[in-house]
Amino acid sequence: HELCDQKLLPRFDLHIREKMESETRREVDVNFIRGDATVIDEWISSRVVFANSTCFDRKLMETLARMASNMDPGCYFITMTAPLPSDDFELRWTGTMREAWGDG
Repeated sequence: HELCDQKLLPRFDLHIREKMESETRREVDVNFIRGDATVIDEWISSRVVFANSTCFDRKLMETLARMASNMDPGCYFITMTAPLPSDDFELRWTGTMREAWGDG
């Protein structure tokens, strides 16, 4: 959406894209989708999905997990606070991240 296109994408380009090792990685498409992730399913074709899910309840996380099970093998689904409740995914890392509102 507009805020992400104006603020986040330029920050990604400046701080991350230029540090990517290969040219192929630097040419990756980055898109932000605003809406109800349980209704919009275009994210399922993504290689990496981030859900700032700290306030998501169990039912919503289960719905996302069911939908995410349709992603291609080798894709990443990044969550905050709790992992997707599904055996279809491997937990690759857990830790505390410093956020503006506190630790997450």
